[in-house]
Amino acid sequence: MRHLMFVGAALLLLGLAACADVVARPSPAPTPTGTPTPAASASTSAVPAKPTPAVASAAGAAAALHAQVTGIPVLLPSTVPPGMQAIVAARPDSYDVQYTDDTHAHTIWIYSDGPLGVNGPHQAWRQLPFRGVTADYFVDDTTTPTSKRRLYWREQAARGEFLLAAAGFTEDEFWQIANSVRPA
Repeated sequence: MRHLMFVGAALLLLGLAACADVVARPSPAPTPTGTPTPAASASTSAVPAKPTPAVASAAGAAAALHAQVTGIPVLLPSTVPPGMQAIVAARPDSYDVQYTDDTHAHTIWIYSDGPLGVNGPHQAWRQLPFRGVTADYFVDDTTTPTSKRRLYWREQAARGEFLLAAAGFTEDEFWQIANSVRPA
């Protein structure tokens, strides 16, 4: 559910930028100064705030994540097609990155957690080895060569699960991206 909120916010951000014919530029993150006032402290809740997505180049995604993620390893694909932008949302214990091209015909997502399951008459699921563990691999529609694909695994010696998904890529292209996932 959490990743759907990030994706929704990211898509809204991209839609607004496209409608306004504006390219979003990442801005430096504000640095908190001073001490919190009692009024500010009283308004905080036990539920962590949703991170605000930031747009960056594919290469800038790693730097954006390292500035915020401290509780889990940061894994990213090193093979991302040229011209894709990254939308990064992160907290100390989780992150979501969505890479997309200008036409939104090709999209890659990587989450530090994600749901399982596929629904549809032409879905496929299998378990296979990936990065030294058994991963769950899903294809949403086996009749469409560029259907959405998802790979879900628990990283060895890591404190979390990861989901890599892609739409608009063939099976071979998906595995080129998946096999390039490395610590950033």
